[in-house]
Amino acid sequence: MRNRLEAKIFGAGNVLDGMTVVKVGERNTNFIRSYLANEQIPILAEDLLGECARKVYFFTATGKVLIKKLKKSGAAIKQEQPYRGRIVEQGEAPRPATSTCSSESRLKACLRRRLHSAGC
Repeated sequence: MRNRLEAKIFGAGNVLDGMTVVKVGERNTNFIRSYLANEQIPILAEDLLGECARKVYFFTATGKVLIKKLKKSGAAIKQEQPYRGRIVEQGEAPRPATSTCSSESRLKACLRRRLHSAGC
C-alpha cells in the first residue's frame, strides 16, 4: 500500500508583507520536498511559492486538484500578524527531514508533527 502513495503539493507562498528575514515559504518548500524525497513519495503536481495565497479544491474521487490564487486581503494579513511575529522571534533554521516514520499509519501523524515543529 505504501508504494502507491503519491503527492501533490501546493502553497508555501510568501503571503505576508515584510517577511524578508525569514522566508517561510522557501523553508516550507524545502522541507516538504526533502521529506517526500526521503520517504520516496513521488510528486505528481505542484504549485509553490509566489506572493499569492491559494484555495485548493481536491476532488477525492478523481485525485484532481483545482487551484484558485487569491488576491491579497487586508483582513487576512491582519489575522496573520501574530503568526508573523512568532516566526520572526523564532528565526531558527528548519530541521532536516529524517525518516522516523516506520509505518504507513504513522506517516500522516509524523508529517503533522514535523510541520508543527517547523513553525507551520
